Amino acid sequence: PCKVLALDLQGQIVRVRLQLAGGAVLVSRITVESAELLGLREALPVLALCKATAVSANRATALDAVGAGNLLLGRATRVARGQSGDEVAAQLDGGLQMVGFAKAASGLRSGSRVAMTVEELAVVIALVD
Repeated sequence: PCKVLALDLQGQIVRVRLQLAGGAVLVSRITVESAELLGLREALPVLALCKATAVSANRATALDAVGAGNLLLGRATRVARGQSGDEVAAQLDGGLQMVGFAKAASGLRSGSRVAMTVEELAVVIALVD
């Protein structure tokens, strides 16, 4: 769950700034038509969704906070190792849960500080009933 902070019109694209629980900001890039059909406006409560395969998980460092786009910090709660990549479940600093993938043999383990990143184009917005 989150709320719309701002709508930034850029031609036929709208960059929607969303505030997550705990104050983190996530940006979604959608069409003007989608924004109109959803009736998006500031302070509107919405859901932000993305596929786990669109989320990159990496070890959190001090450099992560600078210019990383949609970057959400948290702590790994589960790491499932795999040849094609490690699946990482994390509790974000604001309390939300997120799943993403790290490179194989990432070295991440439960309790590690992680930086979860997702492209603006991969964030889907849904209305809350």
